[in-house]
Amino acid sequence: MFIFKIRTRPGSVFQYECFASTVFDLVEKSHAQQVKGFEELWFSKVIRSQADIFQDIFDQLTNVQRVVLQALAIIQHEGIISEDAREKYRLPMRSTLNEALKALQKKALINKSAAAYNLPIRS
Repeated sequence: MFIFKIRTRPGSVFQYECFASTVFDLVEKSHAQQVKGFEELWFSKVIRSQADIFQDIFDQLTNVQRVVLQALAIIQHEGIISEDAREKYRLPMRSTLNEALKALQKKALINKSAAAYNLPIRS
């Protein structure tokens, strides 16, 4: 049995149905779940099928939020608020950065754990 875990907004039934449907379709077409690359295959199919939705979400972000989100995708757990990260990724001053992080967190596009911000990616 194929088991996967994806962190999404609480109550986001649509995402689970989309993921489950994609995996089911692949399994039904005799794609072996144990084969290396199966997870990447179904995940890329989900991403491609939802590309317009992801683009709409990105288009609704402010320019600062976009820059911060893109920096977080690169930095990961390095510490986006550090002076080094702010200089390296040309992030705004701390108060503006904090506002952008709060807005992204409110939109459930990023998570905050302890003092670190990160993307809610599959695990």
